[in-house]
Amino acid sequence: MTDEPRKSDAGKSRVEPEKVARDAVAEIGEAVTRVAHAAGSVLDAIGEAAGDALSGLVARRASGAPASAVVPELTPLHPVQAGNEVTTRLRLTNAADSATEPFALTATDLVSDTGERIAAGAVSLSEDMRVVAANATDTVRVRVNVPADAKPAVYTGEVRPTDDRVAPVALVIEVR
Repeated sequence: MTDEPRKSDAGKSRVEPEKVARDAVAEIGEAVTRVAHAAGSVLDAIGEAAGDALSGLVARRASGAPASAVVPELTPLHPVQAGNEVTTRLRLTNAADSATEPFALTATDLVSDTGERIAAGAVSLSEDMRVVAANATDTVRVRVNVPADAKPAVYTGEVRPTDDRVAPVALVIEVR
């Protein structure tokens, strides 16, 4: 072997070190983003499991019966991209001295400060009728399918119970 360049190497350009560094930084940034999203999903699952366990213990002490569907309020840990789905939990409160009648839930449109809308039909709620005990709370899971054409903004709406003793609950999501 010789130290002379081969003829097949002639005319080939060398990779610039700056380009290699920029590409490496971009790849590292993408990897960090993927890890952050995965960690957020894990934290969501851990928070949900811990909430289920804790609320079951609190409800057993208060009423003597297990409460499998009651969990503390959880909100999305990070903004959602247009075209994706976000799941959260909202707390319903009955401050009255008597239990509610069975009621359903409805959602309003989610509206940004600039008037952009996510239709109420994009909000998924349980179709089960609910009852909230006197001076108690219940938690409901809410899923929002964010349209692919949603503009970046903070969108606000409400989840409304059909029983007046339970107050409407604000539903807020951030689309990036």
